[in-house]
Amino acid sequence: MSFRDSDIIGATDSGLPSRLAGWDIDRAKRRGAEKLVSVLDWVYRWGYASSATLVGASGAADRSYPQRLVRRGLIRPVPTTRCPTVRTIFVLTADGLDAARAGSSLYLDYPELDSRRISQATVLHNLVAQREVLRRLPEYSGWRSDREFGQNIAEAKRPDGALMDQCGGLWGLEIELSGKWARRLDQMAIRIVAGIAQRTFAGFHVLCASAAMAERYRAVLAPGHQIQRWEPGPAGSSKFFPQGCWEPTPRWVSDSIHIEILKNP
Repeated sequence: MSFRDSDIIGATDSGLPSRLAGWDIDRAKRRGAEKLVSVLDWVYRWGYASSATLVGASGAADRSYPQRLVRRGLIRPVPTTRCPTVRTIFVLTADGLDAARAGSSLYLDYPELDSRRISQATVLHNLVAQREVLRRLPEYSGWRSDREFGQNIAEAKRPDGALMDQCGGLWGLEIELSGKWARRLDQMAIRIVAGIAQRTFAGFHVLCASAAMAERYRAVLAPGHQIQRWEPGPAGSSKFFPQGCWEPTPRWVSDSIHIEILKNP
């Protein structure tokens, strides 16, 4: 009769002593459950996500993870029609929605159960916002999606997503792929300024598709600049007209606005 090391230490096939094998399996199960909760929560709060974003949100290196959730009946693929970079996005199934809500403290409407209600025109914009939140997340303690802000947050700009810093402050993300001019640019700028001045947000990341766009935004959000005020025309008119300017933007507000150029918009 011969003896092996495994006979002496009681090792499993994985090389772990038998007294630790159960602990390792339990830890793997916990990590798997946490990963699943994170991914379902991500899709629930954003509405949909790309395969790459789901892999990133899971923290896994396995690119097949989204397809495993499809096979489990928790998410399903939806083809995009107006997004040149991503052909397929994933939405929750009814079972996936139940699981996501069971693990969430938030109750959000989820119209994406009917994929016909997805605005295909905004898919690229939304996916870029998700990518940028995910990319910056290691420097922050949490995040929020655009839909978590509802439709009305006083006079502040409703962000395309947000990150929470270590002090609990919210940093809004504004994704600018096509750019704004004139009234639309001024109205966006004053709402960003108001959101910071009123302490709704600690700051904003304004992410622009081009250098020229970034320079235009830096000018309108510069310290001391007086943003153009626009007022509606006479009753029955759909036009707006310039009517003076807002107070100069304080330097501390401008210093809290980071304008950057997007990589691979």
